[in-house]
Amino acid sequence: MQAEPKWYLGSRDDYYAPSRNRSAYPIRQGDIFVLPEMPPTWSALQVVHPTCELSKPAVREIQVVKVEPFSGLSDDHQRSLVAAGLSEKSGAWRIAMAHTFFLRPWGRVRDPHYANFREIALISRDNLRAEHRVAALTHDCRVTFIRRWLYFRFRILLSFDEVRNLEAARISMDPTFEGPRPPWAPLRTRSGD
Repeated sequence: MQAEPKWYLGSRDDYYAPSRNRSAYPIRQGDIFVLPEMPPTWSALQVVHPTCELSKPAVREIQVVKVEPFSGLSDDHQRSLVAAGLSEKSGAWRIAMAHTFFLRPWGRVRDPHYANFREIALISRDNLRAEHRVAALTHDCRVTFIRRWLYFRFRILLSFDEVRNLEAARISMDPTFEGPRPPWAPLRTRSGD
């Protein structure tokens, strides 16, 4: 049997920007919010709208997905599939529960959650305010999020490194990138300096 591949990051510190630094990070794809008015069955929501569009004035509505607690899953087997994102069958690893993204506990929340990519909604961009954000993903966690979203939405399976390289190329060429820049995406000019 082959070694188990890794889908998610190891700890809460790998997942989320420290709460004391959260304001340094602008709202981006993958961030988690609890709004005063949400559907009653939603514990929170996660932004899936493409990061590069969030600041465009023409964008008035943002795509979000439902965040649900683990306790809402029917049994431990389902919880293990969501937490791993994979299952093993006949010695081979396969993607499991592709419509989910595992979320470690954030802030004072003690229980894990998961984003359900099948439960998508549009909300007004005006509702996504910093005071309602409960967790900002780290740059590496956002890479895992984008990787999972690409697989769910388009069935394109890229490695973590492939997605991070694509993000590094995009971010490195963006002189207006806001917030802490990931160490793997230093600013580069068009001439390659």
